[in-house]
Amino acid sequence: MVYGEVEGLKEVYILLLSRIGTPINNPQMASAQVLTNGKLRIHDVSQKITAIIERELANINKFCMDLSKGKYPVC
Repeated sequence: MVYGEVEGLKEVYILLLSRIGTPINNPQMASAQVLTNGKLRIHDVSQKITAIIERELANINKFCMDLSKGKYPVC
């Protein structure tokens, strides 16, 4: 979602740190590592990226259901 919604990004890596027994939508840490096209400053998009991550975590149940139905390929 971040890559598709934020223009000027070349690569995006989202890292979540969670604890067993706690809800996945409330991770201890959520981090975005991004590589820009060189014209974009991280400061200019960091709030938008944070909002996207928060939105997606709030909708994690839908993602899990879609994943269980095969909507997303898994290796």
